[in-house]
Amino acid sequence: MVNVPVGIIDLTQNLTQNLFELVNAQRQDAIQREAAILHLANSNREDATQREQSIRGENAKIRNENATRERQIREENTKREQLAFQREKLQIEADLQRQLLVEASSKDRENHIMALQNRDELAQVEKQREREMAKAEADREMKLTQQLAVEKQRAAILQKENETRK
Repeated sequence: MVNVPVGIIDLTQNLTQNLFELVNAQRQDAIQREAAILHLANSNREDATQREQSIRGENAKIRNENATRERQIREENTKREQLAFQREKLQIEADLQRQLLVEASSKDRENHIMALQNRDELAQVEKQREREMAKAEADREMKLTQQLAVEKQRAAILQKENETRK
């Protein structure tokens, strides 16, 4: 057996005790850091979820506003076109009535034949007007579709910007 002085044994015990305390303190620090990291990750996840819900709400609101705006524009344009068509139709009918009155007063057969030709021309004009209205309606729908595409693109850009902020 080797004789070890008591001072060295005490010193060894103190060093061992200090080492255990240091390891325990480091373990506690690691646990606290891990808890802080988990708390931060949960907080970030909750913030991201709230931002995503907010973005979804904004996008839904934009889509609803666009749909409402598109419907209103379509209704207004249809009303305007119907009024213009009715106005033109009434004007044509009034012109035709005037021509018929002139024809009846003169009782001229040529004038009567011309009135019949005017009716045919009026029918042709009305058919042409209907074709023009159909084309105008198609053009209007194309413009509305383009506007909707632009709005969707803007919403997509906003969403991408929000995603890049995350």
